[in-house]
Amino acid sequence: MKKLFIPLIALLLISFDSFAQTGGQNAMGAEESDPKAKAILDQVKEMYESYNSLQTDFTLEISGEIEETQEGRVNLMGESYRVEMENQNIISNGNTVWFHLKNNNEVQINNPDPEGKEGFLSPADMLKVYDQNLIYGLKDMVEEDGQMVYHIEFKPREKDDEADFFKLRLSVVKGTYEMSKVVAFSRDGTKYTLTFNNIEPNVNFDEKIFTFDPSKHPDIYIEDLREE
Repeated sequence: MKKLFIPLIALLLISFDSFAQTGGQNAMGAEESDPKAKAILDQVKEMYESYNSLQTDFTLEISGEIEETQEGRVNLMGESYRVEMENQNIISNGNTVWFHLKNNNEVQINNPDPEGKEGFLSPADMLKVYDQNLIYGLKDMVEEDGQMVYHIEFKPREKDDEADFFKLRLSVVKGTYEMSKVVAFSRDGTKYTLTFNNIEPNVNFDEKIFTFDPSKHPDIYIEDLREE
């Protein structure tokens, strides 16, 4: 059986890390990006890194040849996370990752990615790449969904025809420095818009939510894909 493809929210946020890898030996330094954008991003990063935990709802809209909308919730605490969506959940306690396929009554068990790709779920981890091999700049400040936001655009430093995305745009709320939206522009013309809603920092989670209990799912099929 094929391993579960990480859902589109993961693909979208992992793209930040993918951008960071596109720069080569001759990539420009981060200081050559827009200092105004860097000042905003520093504020955002400092705020998110100060949180002990975080809960946020999200909506992922896909527009292009395929039109689709997905909704869900993310809970974060340290290295642990839980992503809940209509048809599947992704759960990790930092040592193990469970992919719960609800429609199939199946759970796939994996080791965490050795390269730390699970960090796609953390806004703070997303922002760690902006001072690596990216060019970024403050595009404008506009009203979006009833609030004033900064638009900061990220691009690879060097052209990479094999990269899935050629541009990312981050919306940061003026004054609060919350990340409200991420838009990824794909080379095939598809646009992925990830909107964060109801962000709640420092939530007191029960640690049990970051593990999967098969006893609560009668007759569930378990596929252990962990490598020893």
